[in-house]
Amino acid sequence: MDTASIFEHHPFDKDSAVPFYQQLKDIILEAIQERTLQPRDRLPSERELAEALGISRLTVRRALTDLVNEGRLFTQPGKGTYVRGPKLEQGIQQLMGLTEDMKSRGHTVSSRILEAALMPASVEVTQAMRLGPQEEVVLLERLRFVDGEPLSIERSYLAHRLCPGILGHDLDRGSLYTTLRQVYGLHLFKAEQSYEAVLAGSREAELLQIAPGAPVLCSERTAYLDTGQIIEYGRAWYRGDRYRFHATLLNAAASLDDLLHRYVKTADE
Repeated sequence: MDTASIFEHHPFDKDSAVPFYQQLKDIILEAIQERTLQPRDRLPSERELAEALGISRLTVRRALTDLVNEGRLFTQPGKGTYVRGPKLEQGIQQLMGLTEDMKSRGHTVSSRILEAALMPASVEVTQAMRLGPQEEVVLLERLRFVDGEPLSIERSYLAHRLCPGILGHDLDRGSLYTTLRQVYGLHLFKAEQSYEAVLAGSREAELLQIAPGAPVLCSERTAYLDTGQIIEYGRAWYRGDRYRFHATLLNAAASLDDLLHRYVKTADE
């Protein structure tokens, strides 16, 4: 679409106490909210905006930089500034993989396998997964895409004795957890997962198409079967500008009977 036309109908109020850069931010945010600016739409250049609105390029740059830092816009070097879509959100109430979760929300998911190998477990992995001496694990590292955009790097170790031959399955397109469930009859019961904010190294930045040193969300997961055995241990790195987690927390003092009573009462009403 011709995004330049959006700004032609928003004259600046030169008598307002609101700074010009804030007025420009408000115009862009309003256009995003009203969806006259769509995700991945390219904005006019700094020069074009400055000339069209009668303000300085420095003012335009400040407005665009603020919106980039706030996660509403993103830049591609040599190409321009674009509207960013809303952050992808994953709930942590249910144990499911990225593929299952994102597809349930109407997104398309794809993967590129970075590394896949059968190997003896390291000391760290042996301890984390409570494995026997020299037990083999499957290493699976994938770059995950959602709606065609790189979102995360997932590095998983699987107990090979529980899923022998799993590397022969189509894991670059299919869901790992669905394969474990449907092919091997394994029932994942729970996972322990922790999160921390870290800075992207050169490898993460290149794969995720972000700047080195940009914030990423790193998670560590240990997944258990209903038998109590550990099936998976691994880490994942998510783009901080495209991803967030959502959790519903319950008061520990609330009993199960209280919760059930509330749901039954609501249903009756």
